[in-house]
Amino acid sequence: MDLTSLATGMQAVKIGFDTLRAALGLVKDVQEVMPAGEKKEAVGLSLAEATKQLKLAEAQIAQGLGYQLCRCTFPPTPMLEVGEQYSMTDQRMLIYECPICNRNTGSPHEGEWKRTVCRPSRPSQ
Repeated sequence: MDLTSLATGMQAVKIGFDTLRAALGLVKDVQEVMPAGEKKEAVGLSLAEATKQLKLAEAQIAQGLGYQLCRCTFPPTPMLEVGEQYSMTDQRMLIYECPICNRNTGSPHEGEWKRTVCRPSRPSQ
């Protein structure tokens, strides 16, 4: 598989996830205007489970692609590469940071690390 095919496949997956997110948003809007009762409650529970499963699938794909995961929430949040640090033996180590809790993988024992990417904005919940 070449890189173009892989990039095309990943774009298709992203479009699929974006479409699912939009559909879940529409269902949530409909659920909010439904009259109170068992059906509204059932839709709410189904919506919560679908949202959880979507986030879990995103985390599994991210992990499969080699992303670090932060366990500050469940499902885990993919961490983003934000910098680098050099060990005492001059080995370059990448630093990853969680966009939710801002925890990073920089080691305080190896000295300061250099931020190479601006702090990511918090995703909307």
